[in-house]
Amino acid sequence: MTAAQSSTIAALFYVNPPAINFARLVADLDAALAEVPHDRRALTWDCDDAAIVDLDAARIVLSWADRLPAPLPAALALSVGPGPGAGADPFAGRREAVARLIAMRIASRLPPDETLWDAAEGAMTAEMLDEESVRMHAALRLGRLKSAAAAAARTAPDAGRAADVVADAEDAPVRATAETAATADSAEPPSAGAQPRPVRAAAATADDDPDVDRLMARMERELTAQRTGAAPAAPPAARPDTAADAPAETTRPAAPAE
Repeated sequence: MTAAQSSTIAALFYVNPPAINFARLVADLDAALAEVPHDRRALTWDCDDAAIVDLDAARIVLSWADRLPAPLPAALALSVGPGPGAGADPFAGRREAVARLIAMRIASRLPPDETLWDAAEGAMTAEMLDEESVRMHAALRLGRLKSAAAAAARTAPDAGRAADVVADAEDAPVRATAETAATADSAEPPSAGAQPRPVRAAAATADDDPDVDRLMARMERELTAQRTGAAPAAPPAARPDTAADAPAETTRPAAPAE
């Protein structure tokens, strides 16, 4: 996988699903992206809980799920990577930085219990992000089961009981992934025997970047306004040679026929 073709993924997991206005969160992100110089911006809703923002040749995907297995039944996932659009990628070489900063801003408003990072090849779709979120959830459950197994092995009254617990933990990747996929209505559960790929603990630190700074400043204004109930402060004037003030094209899925 090359950096130019990969998407950075973050998944924020919650023990108690927070009260989230997902549509408002997407709208805030789309408004913040208007601050980044671009020629074309398009917002597409895959469903009520998944949205895609294409910014020239870049793509950001957000998804929300709150029916995952306990003990972490809710997840907010995001990805920053290449998109199918033409032109320049405004986030090329800094996708991890943008993903990390967006995740930090969301976490400041909706603090997660666990956060996992990973990368995937190519442009993401809402369905692909859901699958990655499910896989990361399974990896997280596996880690917790192995910790429980290790504790049980130390305190089990006999070796047979300890072996049973350890075996149950080692069998967890397939079982947890399949259960999670089924609960999340995934189109296709992972194949039998599939193991979660390694999950990266954290993304790299961003260098100073005026476009990323502008994006994050806009998100911070929006989130602060939501917390205080005040109107957000006016953003700095857009560059005259960009389409930053142009509204995004918005596409929603067609309503099912009655």
